[in-house]
Amino acid sequence: MSVSGPPVEGVDQEVEAREPSDLPPPGWFADPLWFSTGYRDPAHRHEWRWWDGASWSAWVSDHGVVGDDPIQGTLPPPRVPASRRRLWPWLVGALLISGAALVAGLVLIGILTQSKPVRVEPYKADLTRGVGEFPTSDSAEYVTSYQSDGYHMVIREPGVAWAPSAITSAKTPEVVSVEIVATPLRVPSGAAFGPFCGADPTSGYGLLIDESGIPHLESYPISEDLGTGPPIPTTPGHSHRLKLTCEYRSPDIQDLGGVDLEGYIDGTRVVMGRTGPVGADRFPVTGIVGQTGSVAPAEWSVSEFSRS
Repeated sequence: MSVSGPPVEGVDQEVEAREPSDLPPPGWFADPLWFSTGYRDPAHRHEWRWWDGASWSAWVSDHGVVGDDPIQGTLPPPRVPASRRRLWPWLVGALLISGAALVAGLVLIGILTQSKPVRVEPYKADLTRGVGEFPTSDSAEYVTSYQSDGYHMVIREPGVAWAPSAITSAKTPEVVSVEIVATPLRVPSGAAFGPFCGADPTSGYGLLIDESGIPHLESYPISEDLGTGPPIPTTPGHSHRLKLTCEYRSPDIQDLGGVDLEGYIDGTRVVMGRTGPVGADRFPVTGIVGQTGSVAPAEWSVSEFSRS
């Protein structure tokens, strides 16, 4: 692509200097339907466009696929959408006009789909202390161990598609967020690493950062790239905070259900994706996962882990 990725760390000083600043922080902004709570791509050509904190970039995204579509001229910044509460008078009026039968149908759907999601119990770990819930292992494919700078994963063999290290919750939550502070140490071509959630250690969804700094949302064992974000700076020895949110989407009359995924890097949402009806509906297992391409070894360390 001809454009560089949006900055992930910090905010442009010129933007910070504006007094007062009502510009939103960097992030993906949507071109939604009227009922969406996202923002609008000013060019009205794509689902999402990257706002870098000061101007619109050429990065766009449609159905989880990132592309390059520059816009000409200066366009206004995104605005914070009105509170959802302000839409309720209009929605109530529309429902009354639509008739008692439609109201009854919507109420029934609401009752069936409005159950409160089960969440995992919170957990936080400092992995630089040499002890933790993450297991140590030593196999032909990969080894995990505690060292002075954190929990290390070394993948010894090429072509490893899913090398997990995980802990299991006593609950089976429908929504979970997994956050780690990870440092790439050796990342050859085709290698990637990040947090994951799943039904068990051998199946789930990961936010994986590859050797070029490009974030991917991936599923396993049915290998599928569910979303790709713009690249971030990747320097051996430099840490990033990675967060993955997995949420089960209940089926209704318009959607067969599935899993909604969001990936954040250093506090900024950079990629989103969703699955169809085939997939996990509970996420008791959380952890870290790595993979290699045709070159090995690959190595990463993790100093912090939390789930919520």
